[in-house]
Amino acid sequence: MGKKLPKKYREKPTVHMAPVNASVPPQSLLSKEELEVSLEKEMEERRIKEEAAREKQRKDKLEEERIERNRAAYLRERSLIYWTNPHDQGNYRSIHSEEYQSRYKKKKYEYY
Repeated sequence: MGKKLPKKYREKPTVHMAPVNASVPPQSLLSKEELEVSLEKEMEERRIKEEAAREKQRKDKLEEERIERNRAAYLRERSLIYWTNPHDQGNYRSIHSEEYQSRYKKKKYEYY
């Protein structure tokens, strides 16, 4: 019984020392009312950021839908979209032109 305890079982004197460069968080320095005000302000800023992010996401989604609609319309009407020569006649033909006369008018002789 009079023996000393082994070294690993001996009690060591504990001294609670904070590190030299320990910093105190700013929230603990504020009073209760100031803490509540700062938390409310942070919540408001976070809410505004979330709303802005949500609005941006909504606009991006609308733009993506518009692009997809345009792509679908292009695929649907692809046969109607092509380059044209502005100097050629389009669908309109004058009834007095030789082309119209030769194609649609079957009379060979004109009496008047």
